[in-house]
Amino acid sequence: MKFLAIIFTILFSAPAFAGGQFTITNSFFGEKFQHAPMLGMAIDQKIAGKFHFTGWAGLGSRPDETDIKHWGSMKLGVDYRDRMLVFGVGMLSNVQVDDWLTLSALNGQPVEQGAYLKLGYKLW
Repeated sequence: MKFLAIIFTILFSAPAFAGGQFTITNSFFGEKFQHAPMLGMAIDQKIAGKFHFTGWAGLGSRPDETDIKHWGSMKLGVDYRDRMLVFGVGMLSNVQVDDWLTLSALNGQPVEQGAYLKLGYKLW
């Protein structure tokens, strides 16, 4: 129990250098330019020096050939930022379902998991 109290004290007494944002996007794809709206939330927490923890979670819907599919996606990673360049690595997972109730329960739904590498350049 003392261990949890020490961790709690450290986490909440350290200065926060975090940022967050809500995102609403609408992608267009395919020959008919079908739209795929998405609502997400991103966080960015400075760990130490030039290292940052990054995370993003989102929900969206997209038309399929016969029906509308719903999906959830999550990315967690670490970025190294040196002036204008960003190098990142992390894990991502996606799940696609036929209705929102199935997404909330995840009743044996297949979850796609993978890794990602990121290279970015900050314009300003």
